[in-house]
Amino acid sequence: MSTPENKQENTKYRNDFLILALLVGLVMLAAHVYDLAPQTIPIHYEWNLSSPTAYGPKSTLMVLAVIGVCLSLLGILAAHGKISLIHVDRLPYSKMNEAQKALTRKFMYRLTFHFIFLMACVIMLLVPVVLPKMVVLIAFILLLCSLVYGSVSISFKIRKLG
Repeated sequence: MSTPENKQENTKYRNDFLILALLVGLVMLAAHVYDLAPQTIPIHYEWNLSSPTAYGPKSTLMVLAVIGVCLSLLGILAAHGKISLIHVDRLPYSKMNEAQKALTRKFMYRLTFHFIFLMACVIMLLVPVVLPKMVVLIAFILLLCSLVYGSVSISFKIRKLG
């Protein structure tokens, strides 16, 4: 069966719906870990992750989920150009050409995906009931490296297009 030629795939809001689905997953992960967590959870560790040095209430997990949701909604608004605070190489979003705006939108979606996964990693680091701490820490470090590389790469591409 072939698709009729007059039908096209609606890709305009595909990333938005993907982000919303990931946010639902983040809140579900936080709720699952919240149920399994003791009343006080470790919130600060030594460098080797062996012994916690500070404890806090388990409601910290839900606060992290709310922070992830707020940052993600801010990322969606920034990707759609509703926030005028985006500047790349001192060039405001309103003065970018279409190619630069497309790259900036792509970067904002990528940044939002990274924020969601970083918040999930932090939640799983605080209460390691889903995955071992070392696996989550490696994923966290890889996400940070990917975020830095993507930021620098997109910045150079936008500057080159200008």
